[in-house]
Amino acid sequence: MMSTKKIALAGLTAFLLAMPATASANVITNVLMKPAFKNNKLGAGTDGTFGVVVNTDDGLFPAPGQHALVHLPAGMEINTKPFEKITCSKEQIESRGANTCPKGAIIGGGDSLIGAVLGSQIVREHAKVTAFAGPREGGKPVLNIYADARSPVSAQIVLHGVLRKSTGGKQFGQMVDVDIPPIPTSPGSPDATILSFDVKIGGKKKVRSKKGKVTTEYLAKVPKKCPAGGFPWRGVFTFTDGEVVTSDTTTPCPKK
Repeated sequence: MMSTKKIALAGLTAFLLAMPATASANVITNVLMKPAFKNNKLGAGTDGTFGVVVNTDDGLFPAPGQHALVHLPAGMEINTKPFEKITCSKEQIESRGANTCPKGAIIGGGDSLIGAVLGSQIVREHAKVTAFAGPREGGKPVLNIYADARSPVSAQIVLHGVLRKSTGGKQFGQMVDVDIPPIPTSPGSPDATILSFDVKIGGKKKVRSKKGKVTTEYLAKVPKKCPAGGFPWRGVFTFTDGEVVTSDTTTPCPKK
């Protein structure tokens, strides 16, 4: 059973449907994903962009997100080793601040839109997003995504993602397993919710072998083969009201 949330949104955004300021039970209708390869060539090193937009059929705020699994296309290479010499942990960001992280740990950034109700005031706010390479956990690569909102909602959170083998089927290779923490607002007000999220992640580094040869290593590489219909992606998103939404999409194969 889903809980009733007295959350409403007024106005329009470039990413969301019109949202009336009335109370109703929230029903998630869809989560739209917008993945893309910046350099869409088979086998090429590339940056990647990933966007998410959450819509509800009743036009109200969705319940806050709690967890996300993002399954990546089979054959997509993620090479984190050159980027793990300089890292920043979730604990460091939360206890000492993201500004204490070394610049060499940054592997991307972007923007997020959050919605909140502060007393009788309905607000939407953009948060700056910075992605950091984190130290491995249990041998698995880690991604820490820091979102920083300042006014009128002051909220700083870390989305903690671990790269694992995909459980979604042979069309996928790896998945990013992400915990989404609560976004508290003011005492007595409900937690804020993420309405949209856009981030670019990638980068390249020069690596010198023991024999002195220098090569360029990319964080991500486009798969060497593209299935008919394009590269498949899948997101599985869990919300605090118990709703679980699966979103499938594709990105186009490179032009011949």
